[in-house]
Amino acid sequence: MPPQYDYDLLVIGSGPAGHRAAIQAAKLDRRVAIVEKQTVVGGVCINTGTIPSKTLREAALRLSGYRERGIAIFPEGVYATGLGPTDRAELIAAFNAAYGKE
Repeated sequence: MPPQYDYDLLVIGSGPAGHRAAIQAAKLDRRVAIVEKQTVVGGVCINTGTIPSKTLREAALRLSGYRERGIAIFPEGVYATGLGPTDRAELIAAFNAAYGKE
């Protein structure tokens, strides 16, 4: 006979929504179990999706010095301070100006 469990709530997935649901139920003195198909908890958002992607992007911008030079990268295009949307030639000129090259 398989083991029997007694829970008030079974949360499927340990992402942000599942995490919040489990905490709220526990605050209401409910017995909660979380089921996660991955080997780590946290869901896609925490482990491979949004948060790691944004962290990597921010690290790349920080290490490359884009922010200090007034250059920003957005999905709709590249912007340099005072130039607005730029094409390739304007972007190269902005980089050269930032690095003091002609």
